[in-house]
Amino acid sequence: CQEPGLACTHIEATLPGSYPVFLVDDALVIKLFGELFGGARGYAVESRVYALLGAGTQLPLPRLLATGKLYPADATWQWPYLIMTRGPGTSLGAAFARLTLDDKLRLAQQVGDLVRHLHATALPREGLLRAEWAPFQSFMGQQYRSCGASHREWATLPAHMLLQLPDYVLPPEELIDLRRAPCLLHADITEDHLLGDLDGGWRLNGLIDFGDARVGDPFYELVALHLGAFCRDKRMLRAFCERYGLAEAFEPAFVRRAMSYTLLHEFDVLAPTVQDTPAALLGSLDELARRLWDLNDPSSL
Repeated sequence: CQEPGLACTHIEATLPGSYPVFLVDDALVIKLFGELFGGARGYAVESRVYALLGAGTQLPLPRLLATGKLYPADATWQWPYLIMTRGPGTSLGAAFARLTLDDKLRLAQQVGDLVRHLHATALPREGLLRAEWAPFQSFMGQQYRSCGASHREWATLPAHMLLQLPDYVLPPEELIDLRRAPCLLHADITEDHLLGDLDGGWRLNGLIDFGDARVGDPFYELVALHLGAFCRDKRMLRAFCERYGLAEAFEPAFVRRAMSYTLLHEFDVLAPTVQDTPAALLGSLDELARRLWDLNDPSSL
């Protein structure tokens, strides 16, 4: 805080995550990027997102106040950092158990508006978040090639589902619709990254943590959102898709496409789902996909 001349009287560490995050007074958030977990990319991407969206954005995002590096150039790792404004409210995860169904549907609609505007962000022709498909195609190609190994390492799916992966998961050339333009993705909209107030009904105040942002397919955005923020509630997913205007989510092909992105996700996003699901409902990837993603089927998990 001294480096850019910002006031600092009280520092509070947040819960452990990929990177250290500190709350300063009631106004600031400081995020330090470590060498592990892709810290260099995370810093570059999150910095670029705030620069791209700019101070005049209508999206409820933190405002970037300063960037820098904590240690001198001769250090092994310089610990780059961002200093941002602190958004009001609490995380969705802390409030979710107190939400009524009306609150949840209202939240889903608010997030639908937010994500639609985020995805409509004009992208540059060059740079880290440029308007082209190639980086996302490369990323998904890598995820596809390592899919089986990743799931065996995570050991979340039962053995019979692991055997189904090669025949079920769509390859990138079938999964990515190159006829549409790629868009800016947050890529990790979970219950920890949505802030709001529960005062006479849920009100969305902010979206934070763009360290995993990338340019790509909007369907990839749905994975963390549905399995994380929405706690697999298909009523919320339906409300979100209707408000966003994602008509394809109600077509038969959507289920396998969404499940393929789920299985190709860079994180083990299925762990809570499988842990909470009776073994009798884990007969096949088709069955799991239908219960998770089929908005025309009332069964859920």
